[in-house]
Amino acid sequence: MVAQSLERSESSMATDEEIRVTLLRHWVDPGDQELVKQIYHEDVVLEFPQGNERIVGLANVQAMRGTYPAAVAMTARRVRGSGALWVAEMVLAYDGGTKRFMWESRGLLPPGAHRGSSRWSRTAARLADGYGG
Repeated sequence: MVAQSLERSESSMATDEEIRVTLLRHWVDPGDQELVKQIYHEDVVLEFPQGNERIVGLANVQAMRGTYPAAVAMTARRVRGSGALWVAEMVLAYDGGTKRFMWESRGLLPPGAHRGSSRWSRTAARLADGYGG
């Protein structure tokens, strides 16, 4: 099971494919609280530089994801990574609105993500529509 795999010790860390599958599942349903617990470390720091937002700690990430006021649709277009560093290009839309191109990076250390950062571009929204989104 992937959940158990991400909680392994450093000597038996999850495979890259297990990590990729878990991240893709998370991006399909970012509000899934069980998956949030599997992915993020208790001391995680998530940063959203465009809004000058910083969320510290798993409990705060869960609270934000569980009460977010908009329906978020994310589609991963390209995911690259290995071991502790993962980067994704995604198309993002809130409440079915304008699509935005988004970059997300994750710093993964056992047993979960310690740091994450998301950036998106309004000017790239036209590209997102033409990018198969």
